[in-house]
Parts: sequence; C-alpha cells; structure tokens
Amino acid sequence: MKAQLTPLALALLFFFCHAQIAWAEKLTVAFSSDHIAIGSDFTGAELTVFGGIERAAEDPKRNGPYDAIMIVRGPQGSVAVREKKPVGPFWLNGAQHRFQSVPSFLSILSDRPVEEIIDQKSKAQLSASVEAQFAAHEATEPESGNFAAALIRIRRAQGLYGDDPDAIFFLSSTLFRTTIRLPGAAPLGHYEVEVKAFAEGEEIAATKTDFWVNRSGFEHVLATAARQHGVAYGLAVIAMALGFGSIASMIFRRD
Repeated sequence: MKAQLTPLALALLFFFCHAQIAWAEKLTVAFSSDHIAIGSDFTGAELTVFGGIERAAEDPKRNGPYDAIMIVRGPQGSVAVREKKPVGPFWLNGAQHRFQSVPSFLSILSDRPVEEIIDQKSKAQLSASVEAQFAAHEATEPESGNFAAALIRIRRAQGLYGDDPDAIFFLSSTLFRTTIRLPGAAPLGHYEVEVKAFAEGEEIAATKTDFWVNRSGFEHVLATAARQHGVAYGLAVIAMALGFGSIASMIFRRD
C-alpha cells in the first residue's frame, strides 16, 4: 500500500523546503543606539548601523560579493498637497490631494546603485526607491502623480526623503556599516528599518528592526504631562497665565 500525502502535508513540505533554500544565510543588524533624544537645540543626528551576513555551513560558495539595501521609514500619517495658482498678484490654493499612510521620513541606503543590484521589477516590488513608495497611490489614483512628485521634491529639500547608493560600506565580505542621518526637522516617533541582503541579484536574507526619536529634557516633561494629564496640564497653564498677568499688572500699574 502506497502512502499518500494530503494537500496540507504537501503544502507544508513545499514551504519548509523553500524556506531552507531561500534563507541559507542569516542577516543580523545592530544600532549604536535605539533611541535618539531631541532637545530645543536639536539640529540633526547620526545613527551608526552595523550588519553581518552569516553563511550556513552547507551553503555553497557564491561567485560574487554580497549587496545590501536598507530602507528607513519614519512615522506614517496623512498629508495634503495643495497646488498654488497665480490669480493676478496673488497665489491661491487650487486642486489638492490627500495621501494616506505616507512616511514622514524615508531614506534608502545601499552599497551601490539599486539598479545594479536588482532589476526594475524587483525594485518596484521591494519599494527600493523614494518614487516606488508612491506607486500604489498612482496605481489606484492616477491623478496623484503630480502631487506625489511635488511632495517628494519638498521633502527631499527638507532632508526628509533621500537615497544614497554609496552609504553602505562592506568592511569585509560579510560585515558592513552605514549611517542613518536625521535632519533637524526629523519627526518624533517610531522609525522602522528594513534590511535586505542580496547575492548575484537574488535576495538571500532579510531582517527588520526599529528605533525611536523622542523629546528630552524639559520639553519631554511638558509633552508627557500634556499627553498623560491633559486636564491638569490645561488648568496649570491657565493658572500660570493668570499669575503672570497679575504680576505684570502690578509691576506696570500707575498709581
């Protein structure tokens, strides 16, 4: 009697075999710090990242070197882009488009131009370019193309969007280092980092990690109080305003 595999067993067998082949290497990433503190004098920060690719013992020796692509995304949110039109001597708001779930910060780092690492189809699938991040919007809303280009142009000028094909340096055949540069306008919140390793154009390992950008010092105390104790914070601000107003009236009062 011949044993027969059920469809579920076949699916599990295919999955494990495929996973074993696809992830023969292991990718590990570490930050110099997982928190960046922002004060009133914040003008920017640099976060050093180290990564390593660990080969499996049974993995055959590859002919070419490894490549790496890192995508850093800041907190996501909605943003409205408005078109300005000249009307006589004035500039007035015209058409507008609102994007949902747009990263407030976006940096794509690699050890060489992405086009030399993967083909255009893979580049689009991995969203391995600033423009590719908006491809889904343009696919469902074709009229958003000009607004997406304008938003990218503005945020590039602010240092919030960018790509650097020479940012990742391989210290050896399997160890690499890079630097994430945040501008003074970097938004607060949670940043996601996606790292992928390639060999001969094929993705062979991937990992995800994150870091936080938070306020520090007195600004952090005020922000925390306003968020966690909104009513008490509001009453305290009103009381301070009344107190300063009374003191000022006493100082500048004319007898």
